[in-house]
Order: sequence, then C-alpha cells, then structure tokens
Amino acid sequence: MPAPIAPEKPLANRPGKDSAPETIEFGEFVDDRIHKTRSAVKGADLAAGLGTLLAMALGFLLVVALIEHWFVPGGLSTTERAGALALALIGAGLYAGRRLAPLITRKINPLYAAQEIERDSPGIKNSLINLLQLRSQREGNVAVCQALERQAAERLAVAEQPHPDRSGLLRVAWTLLVLVVL
Repeated sequence: MPAPIAPEKPLANRPGKDSAPETIEFGEFVDDRIHKTRSAVKGADLAAGLGTLLAMALGFLLVVALIEHWFVPGGLSTTERAGALALALIGAGLYAGRRLAPLITRKINPLYAAQEIERDSPGIKNSLINLLQLRSQREGNVAVCQALERQAAERLAVAEQPHPDRSGLLRVAWTLLVLVVL
C-alpha cells in the first residue's frame, strides 16, 4: 500500500509542465477521507445485515427440517410447508425493511465517520469533529475554518485509512459457520 501524500494548497503549473496541478486543497482531502470512511462503514453494516438475514434463513430452514423429520409423522403437508415459507418470507421482509432499507436509503453521518477516523487515529486529536462542527455553523470564521482544514488534512495524511468496526460481521460469520455445520 503506497504511503499517503500530504495534501497541500493547489500549486500552479510548474514550469515545463502542461498538466493540471498534482495536489488537492486541504478541504477536498478531508472531505474525500470522510467520504471513504462513510462508504466503508455503510458497506460493513450492509454486509453484516445481509449475513444476518442469511443466518436467519438457514436457522429457519434447520428448524423446519427438524420439525418435519423428528416431530411430524410422515412430514409436513404442502399447506404446512407453504405456511412455513410464507412465515419465512414475512420475517425476511420485516428484517429487510427495518434493518437493511435504512442502510440503503440513508447516508452515514459525517460526524460519525469523523469519530470513526479519530477512534482509529488518536493523533488527529478531535480536529476532524471540530472542523465539521465549525463548517455546519454558518457564522464560522473562514480563517479559523481554513486553519482547521489544514491541521486536519496534515494529521490525516500521516494516519492510516480507518477500518470500520467489523465485529458484527465476524459474529455473523461464526453463526453461519455453526449453522452450516449443524
């Protein structure tokens, strides 16, 4: 993984170069890092949600199979199987509507993404959250905002890209493994 390049103010084209400036503004660098973190958090949560849905489906099928083979002599009738399928589909629809739909339709709050970045990189020292809160106030001082952007960008440039909390996804993976073994 290449080392991140420290952001700078945009440079004018250097003599002898006909290309666009090679660097980006501090604010753009900070916004880009926050956007990447928001996407990573959303992806991890969506993967955990889909894994949970799959685990619930496998668990339901396991329970129905056990009921059919051990508790109902001769197995379930076609009507009972259709009822079990309807129950499974209703449950899946309710879960998808309550857990997955908000992940798809809503955005991750930038302040939450900044908090995730600062949790993984304590050297940033709250500069991202302060910057985002100052930006949200319409009456903020432009010079202070630019200074915070510079400070946050310089600290972000040396920090690693944060990894969202994947403990939920790991729990789902272990649950799926147990269900597949059963």
